[in-house]
Amino acid sequence: MIIDSIIQLKTNVTIRRAEPADIDNMVWLLRQLFTIEADFEVNACKQRQGLEELLKRPSACVLVAER
Repeated sequence: MIIDSIIQLKTNVTIRRAEPADIDNMVWLLRQLFTIEADFEVNACKQRQGLEELLKRPSACVLVAER
């Protein structure tokens, strides 16, 4: 399913398609998640690279939530 529009929830949270400007925050979030999960390794460079590549794919649907 591809979401092309912005979704505004009653909780004042907006869910929208991720943009390259969101990568820093997504890398930060991955760092937070990976530090509590022993099976994953924090590697900001690799994670940034992976997110950049993912955002370039027309078929990818990466979403962010913000207030």
